[in-house]
Amino acid sequence: MDKDIQDYPVFDNDVVEAFEAIVEAYYQSLGYITSTNKNFWARGQNQQQRGYQDIDVLAIKEKETVIVSVTNELNDKTSDLPKLEEFFQRARKYLKKTPEYQWLATEERLKNQVVYILGPKKGGKRIEEIEKRLRQKKIELMDAEKIIEQLKKYFEDKDEKGYKITNNKIVRVMQVLNVLRKREEHEGTRNKQK
Repeated sequence: MDKDIQDYPVFDNDVVEAFEAIVEAYYQSLGYITSTNKNFWARGQNQQQRGYQDIDVLAIKEKETVIVSVTNELNDKTSDLPKLEEFFQRARKYLKKTPEYQWLATEERLKNQVVYILGPKKGGKRIEEIEKRLRQKKIELMDAEKIIEQLKKYFEDKDEKGYKITNNKIVRVMQVLNVLRKREEHEGTRNKQK
């Protein structure tokens, strides 16, 4: 029998895009367990060959599974809304058809989300239109600013050594940048007082 979508688990692939790693760190800072770059094959309607797609970040927590599509430029994802909607439908179908993943793929658990760096100005008419169109398709939108703010807040809560220990290279770089930013702010405040 010829199948239209893969129905077995796959290994995660390394994160190659820095922003995907930052999005993964964001979800981990909120207590989610994450999986990245899960490649699966699917066959589109009226297609002979199957094509591969990947879920950039899959974030899992208690009663929620978030399928995250990460992009540098929002217009790249939203210029073809039917294609974006099809991607989420295929990702959901893959999770539901794979017996080992079915527990995370109930309708009440699943959320679709697009995370972006660059896009129309916040509060502007264009971004409101995009958000409205995506909400109608049950796709949430989040910008990089929210992610960076959460990670800054996360870094503020230090452990006994003065920082949170991690082997995640992206998070380590962010921690170093945060320390340097604070040092610069502190020195700037000291110089103003003189």
